[in-house]
Amino acid sequence: MKRLNWRAFLSNLALDNDGNGIIQQHIPLKELDFYARQFLPLGSDAIITSPPELIEAIKQEARTILACYE
Repeated sequence: MKRLNWRAFLSNLALDNDGNGIIQQHIPLKELDFYARQFLPLGSDAIITSPPELIEAIKQEARTILACYE
């Protein structure tokens, strides 16, 4: 089961009627790795649109995981 530490995002989470949600939150650059690890387990169920630095952090973590199996 995919889980996210919602407490970190609750005040900035907007859910629609079908359970989908949008989080709009300012993210300190020094905490990008934390946020990347929070969203990575959601796989394709979470689409990050910004900031580009967070997208890159998620890509890098995914590459690191993939390298373990090559």
